[in-house]
Amino acid sequence: MNWGDENLMEEELKIKSEIRKRIRTNIAENINILPLESKRVCEKILDSEEYKKADYIFAYMALNDEVDLSLLIQKALSENKTVDAGLFQKSIGKT
Repeated sequence: MNWGDENLMEEELKIKSEIRKRIRTNIAENINILPLESKRVCEKILDSEEYKKADYIFAYMALNDEVDLSLLIQKALSENKTVDAGLFQKSIGKT
């Protein structure tokens, strides 16, 4: 390896480090947004005519990066609606 290759590798490492830092910052900023967005989505559904007329609700249990519907589920159960939350497995590397 010659001197030029070492400089190129150092520069690539700096770029990768900066990209990782930006990704971490972006994730940290968006983590705070998701609970507010989840509440907004649940409230919009709860206010809808479709929800009010429904006796049966199908929802999902959210993963970390998905809208959390637990507020909707709790409210539906308190109103004696039937709630079904299916179980799905995440496939990795499969199409």
